[in-house]
Amino acid sequence: MLIDLASAIEAAKLTPRQREALRLYYVEDLTLEDVGVRMGLASGRKRASRLVITGLNRIAAVFARWNYGELTRIEQWEQAIESGGEAF
Repeated sequence: MLIDLASAIEAAKLTPRQREALRLYYVEDLTLEDVGVRMGLASGRKRASRLVITGLNRIAAVFARWNYGELTRIEQWEQAIESGGEAF
């Protein structure tokens, strides 16, 4: 799944600022206010929030194009039956 995420991030064509905001927020675990300060954003938290949300939306759009949605329980059951029950 992490490989898929890395591929989705690349496919999303994030701007360098979106990528940096996501890294600071999710990897370094900074608050949005601290992300804004670290990035030197004039409007701080508000701008950092916009960068993070826009970046996440772009990544989500990639997963949607890949039809990477969650499986329903029926789909999980059908896949388990097809694979000989290995999923359960």
